[in-house]
Amino acid sequence: MRKVAITGIGYTEVGKHRDRTLEDLFVDASRRAIENAGVDSLDGLYVGNMLSVFSGNQGHLAPYLATKLGFPGVHAVSIESACASGGVALAQGVMAIKSGLLDVVLVGGVEKMSGMKTVDATWGLTFAEDLEHVKRTGVSFAGLNAMLARLYMKTHGLRHEDIARFSVQCHENGLTADHAQLKKRITVEDALSSPVVADPLRLFDACPMSDGAAAVVLQADFDGTDGSVEIVASSVATQTMSLHERKDMLSFKASQRAVERAQAQAGITLEEIDFVEVHDAFNVTGLLSLESMGFYSPGKSTYAVKKGETSLDGTLPVNTFGGLKARGHPVGATGLYQACEAVLQLKGEAGSNQIRRSASYGMVQNVGAVDSTSAVHILRGPGT
Repeated sequence: MRKVAITGIGYTEVGKHRDRTLEDLFVDASRRAIENAGVDSLDGLYVGNMLSVFSGNQGHLAPYLATKLGFPGVHAVSIESACASGGVALAQGVMAIKSGLLDVVLVGGVEKMSGMKTVDATWGLTFAEDLEHVKRTGVSFAGLNAMLARLYMKTHGLRHEDIARFSVQCHENGLTADHAQLKKRITVEDALSSPVVADPLRLFDACPMSDGAAAVVLQADFDGTDGSVEIVASSVATQTMSLHERKDMLSFKASQRAVERAQAQAGITLEEIDFVEVHDAFNVTGLLSLESMGFYSPGKSTYAVKKGETSLDGTLPVNTFGGLKARGHPVGATGLYQACEAVLQLKGEAGSNQIRRSASYGMVQNVGAVDSTSAVHILRGPGT
């Protein structure tokens, strides 16, 4: 199969864009990616989004946005895979090029949440679960993650401050990320005293509601010396849909499977990964992801954070631009923001957020629901 490279990236600042439409955000990010890639035509378009129909913005996004972008008639597909919509869309774009079907593909993700009431957004996100059973309980995703946090702490003898340190680190990285939504330094004490979202989780344990769009241009024919970043592995895996049906709720089997498959595709070990962007809609999910992906033993990721191993100058930098917690989580776009950020790291263009070690390989993980779907990509830097 053919090789695939990211030849252009583009993204908007993450935040509350009350004066901009979903279309505005997507077209802005996409045009930046197209200009960055230096292409003037597209063979295909994949769009990741979760909530546009539910929020009343727009349905049938792929042809709608292809038209607004100036490429009507192009092969265009919308992807909905809950919070993993962006990562799954990227995987579809990679497959289209590897198969030989398409040569130049734009993959974009977009979400417009600022017009939604919190209760409506919370309900919309719950559509990622098995509503036939879960809706009867009234539990939200905050509630599901709260149960995970309580079980995680009890199982491994941890305290709330142990998981809160991950939020503190993400906020520290977000301070210098130009596109981050929450440029605010916090302490463990701030996190522990913030308002309760779902006991024991508090406001600073969770990501914010966000608007934003990010896009990448994928190409088949690229010169390894032109600064392109190759996608050497692309994997999507799933597991038992609902948390309550799993034998081990603390084991993210979808992410484990996706990482194992990605490693096999890339032909590398986890020790060769220089940094990782994980899906931390809640800090506990970020920590569990690191453990399920194989970077740390169960319960040990909190100690790695405490020792500074996951900081920008650590042995395994994590969420180098603040992650979902501080950069923000425009749901359908998150997986594409992660890809863009990985490209910046691998090309040495991350500015104040550049990791201190030389980076050859980066891994990004984008999750739908509570690890019901996981999209994992491994990227290789220019000249590696």
